[in-house]
Amino acid sequence: MIMGLFGGTIFPLLMGFASDAMGQIGAVLVMAVGVVYLFTYIKQLKTA
Repeated sequence: MIMGLFGGTIFPLLMGFASDAMGQIGAVLVMAVGVVYLFTYIKQLKTA
């Protein structure tokens, strides 16, 4: 439930701030950071 709250409130807020500051590429960069984080986390889970 906390993951849904974070993904539904925090990420769109950060994407909005980034897109206001940098245009649409800012929102894409915020999503890209999240994807990179998930890929590194998945890699750690597979080795554990």
